[in-house]
Amino acid sequence: MARKAGVVWAVEDTAAALHAQYRAEQVTEVRTRLHALWLLRQGQGPTAVAAVVGVGRNAVPRWLRWYREGGLDAVRSRRRGGPGKPSYLTPEQERQVVAEAAQGLM
Repeated sequence: MARKAGVVWAVEDTAAALHAQYRAEQVTEVRTRLHALWLLRQGQGPTAVAAVVGVGRNAVPRWLRWYREGGLDAVRSRRRGGPGKPSYLTPEQERQVVAEAAQGLM
């Protein structure tokens, strides 16, 4: 039998509310996370949920950790890949490149 996720759900995060948010979400990455949370809220185990939403087995526990730490806001705000590498250009150089590109000089 699958192990259920031990989560203290926020009062407003009912299965129906999570389902509605999942269905309305436009960002694919966030939609997948909300789908997983909705299935977990219905009582499915993390391994089964990962298989249903098509992610690796470590993703769902990570999303649960985010939920425990900051609720749905934390789950929605995370982005893949981190901040990335800093730009080689200074802010002034970036503005200059954008301005020249807009004028068709490049």
